[in-house]
Amino acid sequence: MAIEKFKLLTIVAPVESFDHVVTSTVLDSSFQVEEADKLLYHVTDKLQPFEFINPYDSLLRKSIELATTFHVDLNYESFQNKEWNLDQIAEFFSDFGTTIRSLKEQQVTCVKTMESNTQILKKLKYIENIDMSLDELLNCKYTKFRFGRISNESYERFKEYLSEDRNVFFIPTSTSKHHVYGMYFTTQEESKTVDSFFASLNFERIWIPGEHGKPKEAYSNIQAENERLKKKESELGKQIKGYLNQNRKEFLACYSYLKFYHTAYELRKFARKTEEMFFLVGWIPQDKFKEFTKKLEKLDIQYATDQETLMYLMEEPEEVKNSAPPTKLNNKGFFRFFEQFVTMYGLPSYNELDPTPFVAITYTLLFGIMFGDIGQGLVLAIGGFLFYRWKKLKLARIISVVGLSSTFFGILYGSVFGSEDLLPGFKAMENGNTINITLMTAIVLGVLIITIAMVINIINGFKQKDMEKALFSPNGFAGMVFYWAIIIGVLLLMGKGINVFSVLYIILFAVLPLILMFLREPLGNLISGNKAKVKNKGEYVVENLFELFEVLLSYITNTISFVRVGAFALNHAGMMLAVYILAQTAAGTHNPVVLVLGNILVIGLEGLIVGIQVLRLEFYEIFSRFYSGEGKEYKPLTVDYQTKNI
Repeated sequence: MAIEKFKLLTIVAPVESFDHVVTSTVLDSSFQVEEADKLLYHVTDKLQPFEFINPYDSLLRKSIELATTFHVDLNYESFQNKEWNLDQIAEFFSDFGTTIRSLKEQQVTCVKTMESNTQILKKLKYIENIDMSLDELLNCKYTKFRFGRISNESYERFKEYLSEDRNVFFIPTSTSKHHVYGMYFTTQEESKTVDSFFASLNFERIWIPGEHGKPKEAYSNIQAENERLKKKESELGKQIKGYLNQNRKEFLACYSYLKFYHTAYELRKFARKTEEMFFLVGWIPQDKFKEFTKKLEKLDIQYATDQETLMYLMEEPEEVKNSAPPTKLNNKGFFRFFEQFVTMYGLPSYNELDPTPFVAITYTLLFGIMFGDIGQGLVLAIGGFLFYRWKKLKLARIISVVGLSSTFFGILYGSVFGSEDLLPGFKAMENGNTINITLMTAIVLGVLIITIAMVINIINGFKQKDMEKALFSPNGFAGMVFYWAIIIGVLLLMGKGINVFSVLYIILFAVLPLILMFLREPLGNLISGNKAKVKNKGEYVVENLFELFEVLLSYITNTISFVRVGAFALNHAGMMLAVYILAQTAAGTHNPVVLVLGNILVIGLEGLIVGIQVLRLEFYEIFSRFYSGEGKEYKPLTVDYQTKNI
């Protein structure tokens, strides 16, 4: 079961070569860096951390700020053939930002002017039919001019009064659904009184800017100006786009350069040093080890001197005390599709078996048994394949695989879109006997799967040198002996009438395993060479009695839980029978619309439920017996050019 093998590598080189060593070998490689002080604990007092301020930090932040402001998608652009220094990059960023900001400011000015002009046009619209110059209206020496609107109600109420008042003339210019637009004239002496009067009528004044000419001429001139501004704004947009396109590669190359060397410089956080040498520690996959060390050896030639040289030290995971290797799954074929389910629960530890192949086989098998149908299985298989090709959804690959399993078991059941009359096969609901066979087969399958899980747990225990886990735990050798002793005794008694539960049988295969499970902690310590001492004996006895009782219940409940496999096989047949009954017509035929809708409902609803139920069996009934899921993810040191995080 495929978990990649790792080696721990310690790089030792002159301090002044740190950046060159890191950028030439460590960065963007298979090297997963670790904190040196934790792994070099035996010489920690002789090593010092780097004290540094990253010189690339401010410019990198500047590049990200510019990219965010001007909507430049961050990505890698080659910078290997560029000869830059930080001053040149700073100057480029300054010119880049200044140029685009200037163009955008002009663009904003155009937009704001057009918005202002639009508001003016709305006002002029109501007086455009006045055949008089606005200058004449606004600059009258002896009269005051006001333009605005009044509600229809107020206008009708005071229209007669307005016509009789000799100090004011109100001229309607246009009307809308709720308002009358117009202007009034009054003398300079009476302007305050008249303004107060119109204010009491809720007259809403509309301010007209000082435009030359008649309203219609002003309206036409402003429209023409807006057209010019619109063209200018569009031209500025093209200039901005053209400038960005012209300088995008250069900008991204500068950004990539800063991101790369900023990341390399930050690795000083993980390293430790003496006055002359630095130490950098990390994990590397075994199959990449030779390729990686060849790069180091080339650098060794470049930096070798009589007193200082680049060298590396290799350690096997078993020799490392303060750090566990990362976990990298390496499954082939359709097994790798099911890594998604395993990682949902947690990655396996480095020194335990990868459960992915076991999950792939059992999940595919159980799903097919519970949802066996040729037609519906093919729909899932083809649909999953097409959806993965379209959306690249990882779950779609699993759906395609389990769809093939459903098709296979559909052949065994003789079921085609729920119809069991077309093909011969095992009919789960044919009679009471087939129902019993289905349910018993599910329990037998559950017993076998649980047993395999126990075997894996025993293997993991030996791999981890945990004798308590391998020999004395409920899922170790003692637990498996007890489990199978009960199963064999019950089968012989019920099937053959043979009672093997003699005193000797019970003592050897039931009582003794229970005692070993009860004493698993001190016995495990004893075999491992640790001091077999229990601190609080009373607490230990009570706690382990309850745990033992829970273990006994789990053997029963976990086994019976697999009855759901057979139950869902029966449920599938029952649901499709109900669909065919509902589709039955008076003429003895079947309504095709009801059959199609029924099959869609069953594929969607029951397929989802079965998928969840199988996953529940994997996580609770199977994983709980052997799997810890406490591994740490393998994250080699790479530069993520698309993230804005620093």
